[in-house]
Amino acid sequence: MMGSVVGLKKLTPILLSYCLLLLLYSTQSAHFKYCDIRDYAVKVHGVKISPDPVVIHKPATFKISASTGLLHS
Repeated sequence: MMGSVVGLKKLTPILLSYCLLLLLYSTQSAHFKYCDIRDYAVKVHGVKISPDPVVIHKPATFKISASTGLLHS
């Protein structure tokens, strides 16, 4: 009984650290902002999707190559 209490006391900081790291990791997200310019042209050159076909409940990656330019009126 005493050995399990000592083992639990040693394990507690590790578990707390793990939970903190998990919390920090889950709160990170991709940040982006929209362009302030509304009149610009976008020409898409290609789209790569991985995996193809996309699998439900699995991560997917979309790589879009494109170029932009201002529209002249």
